[in-house]
Amino acid sequence: MSTELQNGEVSVSNRYATWPLLRGRLQPPQSRSGILDRPRVRKLLDNARNFEVVQVAGPSGYGKTTAVAQWMMALNNEKCLASWISLDEMDSGASRIIKYLVASLSQCDKHLARSLEGLFDSTYEVTAVSAINAIVLSLEDIGREVYLVVDDLHGSLENEALEIFSTLVNHGLPNLHVVLILRDAIKLPVARAKMRRSLLELGPAELQFTLDEAEDYFSVQKDIEIGIDEIRSLCNRTDGWIAGLQLASLSLRGHDDPKGFIDTFSGSNRDVGDVLAEEVLFRLPPDMVSFLEQTAVLSSFSADLCDELLERKDSALVIQQLEDGNLFIFPMDDERTFYRYHRLFSEHLQRNLEGKDPERLCDIHRFATHWFREHQLPLSACLHAAKTDDMNFLAEVLASVAENLRELGHAGTVMHYAAKLPPSIANQYPVMQLVRIFALTVSWR
Repeated sequence: MSTELQNGEVSVSNRYATWPLLRGRLQPPQSRSGILDRPRVRKLLDNARNFEVVQVAGPSGYGKTTAVAQWMMALNNEKCLASWISLDEMDSGASRIIKYLVASLSQCDKHLARSLEGLFDSTYEVTAVSAINAIVLSLEDIGREVYLVVDDLHGSLENEALEIFSTLVNHGLPNLHVVLILRDAIKLPVARAKMRRSLLELGPAELQFTLDEAEDYFSVQKDIEIGIDEIRSLCNRTDGWIAGLQLASLSLRGHDDPKGFIDTFSGSNRDVGDVLAEEVLFRLPPDMVSFLEQTAVLSSFSADLCDELLERKDSALVIQQLEDGNLFIFPMDDERTFYRYHRLFSEHLQRNLEGKDPERLCDIHRFATHWFREHQLPLSACLHAAKTDDMNFLAEVLASVAENLRELGHAGTVMHYAAKLPPSIANQYPVMQLVRIFALTVSWR
């Protein structure tokens, strides 16, 4: 096969049709034993019938490919026209993308195959843009609903390949439904689809295991006997991250003390750390990893807080990049002012920082305490003050915000942290003690 540039476009010769294909790229992965059927997610994906473009995005380990593959199996059972393409980092050029599109669509319907078969067997050159336009016309002429799934769409695509997918997401055909599975931010022009209300987006919030799904999952695992309370605890610790729950299940098999294991299951678990290191952190530049490790110490963070903590001015941009890249980050408010990381991700990052620079960890807690107190966020201020393990510092902070906490209805928080203080220190702060007495009276203790 040969490709060359003509007028800024990639040209594809007729020899393109002889390119060998990996058959596995043209079909969804086979379902393995033990994979949980997820009718809830399948129902969400069924809404694709009402949308031209569906984006299924999230970090590694959220079951994106598995969920869409199960849904596609249901489509095939309904005799729908559904095609599948799996990409990898090597699939970055327009020529290869076109080849897989033609092969995948051709094998799902004989009429489409006839329409597309002449696309590359001519003696003249066909540009990638011309090819994708011809594919779209063929799909329009078929007169049936067509579902095209592109798995693992990545950020290494060449510009001409991006043009192909830009054409697909803006096709405007009522019978074509393009489903994109991705974990990285891809700069595709989906604004038009959003304006037409023809874009459906599914992310970690929709993909993560619910408590019911986690219970169903553990009910079929061999040699694991845990109750609903332990499953709920695992769900909370993993934020429903499927890979985290799977790793926990492997460790729980035949465990002598499952409850004790669950109580200590965290981002410091070796298997969890290996997944996060290999699937997430290894792919990031050192500056981004440093940003993650230091901001992971924060109970929540904003761009302003990160700028002051790290003495930089571009934290808003970095946070946007993290969010676009689906890097285990969750907004905590509708305005997207404050964020937090996935619990296991945060714990793993903090452990990394503690191993490199334990003093920096304590410094960040102190800085965060002052920042949250100055910004009238006393709960977060107390949380970070307690993590410094400096009882005098905690007492001073608690005394300064005790009345504020009482007015906000959090007198119990004062009681909780005051109980950690030695009497010799606590007795130096009468206001804090008064609020503590108030909380004890209210709670009838």
